[in-house]
Amino acid sequence: MRFSPGDALALRPGLARPPLVEPEELAAGALGEGTRILELSLTREGARFADGHLPGASWVYWKDLLWCARLRCLRDPEDMARALDRALPPAGGPLVLYAERIQFAVYAYWTLAAIGGRDGVFVLNGGATAWAAAGRRLEAGERAGLDVGPTQALPADRSSARYRAHVATRDDVRAVVDGRVPGVLVDLRSEGEYLGSAADQLALLEVCRGGHIEGAISLPHLRLVDGHGALRPVEECREEVLRALGLTAPDREVICYCRSGHRSALGWLVLEGLMGISGVRVYMGSWLEWANLVDAPIVPGDPV
Repeated sequence: MRFSPGDALALRPGLARPPLVEPEELAAGALGEGTRILELSLTREGARFADGHLPGASWVYWKDLLWCARLRCLRDPEDMARALDRALPPAGGPLVLYAERIQFAVYAYWTLAAIGGRDGVFVLNGGATAWAAAGRRLEAGERAGLDVGPTQALPADRSSARYRAHVATRDDVRAVVDGRVPGVLVDLRSEGEYLGSAADQLALLEVCRGGHIEGAISLPHLRLVDGHGALRPVEECREEVLRALGLTAPDREVICYCRSGHRSALGWLVLEGLMGISGVRVYMGSWLEWANLVDAPIVPGDPV
């Protein structure tokens, strides 16, 4: 069994709306009229969109939408929503996000819906790959990406209650590492990245150390998705979490991290959204920040 809006709602008591929509549901018009479909491109050129995209979809470079470039931080969710409403009518209509990798769409959902409190935002489970695998048609052809005003992007209010409830800082992580705050650190990177293998090139990009944060538990995000890149059925996700963490309702803080925040947003969706573990936060700086800090404890891997 996969996710449906009705079933998912019962499993996500902390979320205003169930975020995942299956290809069959989207094709059947389950979200109603005025549904907007947006591909989060991993490149500024949108090359993959030109090769094949959902009918009627638009695209945007993910950094232009989600980041405040001036401060290299999350964009203010309300500013982001206003930019989308201007660039992608009808304003306020249901918004379906998808990407080549599901974690980029979930990262956008986490920003808009979780931190920003925006309703009517969904993630297409498995994106264009799952859409095509379900026998649905893809369109090809170039189209200009949406202009969401990236140079005027406003930064998120990092002091707001909603932001603090969903985002962890390096100081929060350090408090868990030092034992000052009871907590669990969950590493969503690959096993090679976690172990700091020099053969895993992703682990070596833009960082000066390989390995993982001291005390972190490994839960590779690929264990949570299937061959089409869609989130696996609920019970299978639950089994993977229990196998890795051995808990379902911890009485301590849970902080997810990866390399730059995207895979850890997927971890947030599974742990809090599916399993009902409250208070799960994403460490925005993740390994890119922690590995480059002075005096930040790690379990080291191969020398970089």
